[in-house]
Amino acid sequence: MVGLLTSATSLVVEEFARYIPFIGSMIAAPISFAGTYYMLKYVLDRLDTVAMEVVSYAAQHAGNNDNDEDDD
Repeated sequence: MVGLLTSATSLVVEEFARYIPFIGSMIAAPISFAGTYYMLKYVLDRLDTVAMEVVSYAAQHAGNNDNDEDDD
C-alpha cells in the first residue's frame, strides 16, 4: 500500500513538474514586458527632455553666429 501511494505521489509530482516551465513563462512574460515598457518610457521621456533643451539652446544662440560672419 505504501509503495502504491509513493508511486502515485511520484507520478503526480512528475506530471506537475512538466508544466512548471509554462507556468514560469506565464509569470515571467508580463514581468519582463512591464520592466521593458517602463524602462523604455523613462529613457524616451528623458531623451525628449534633453532634445528640447538642445533645441532651446540652439534657438537662443542661433543669432550670435550672424555677427561673426560680418567681421570677415
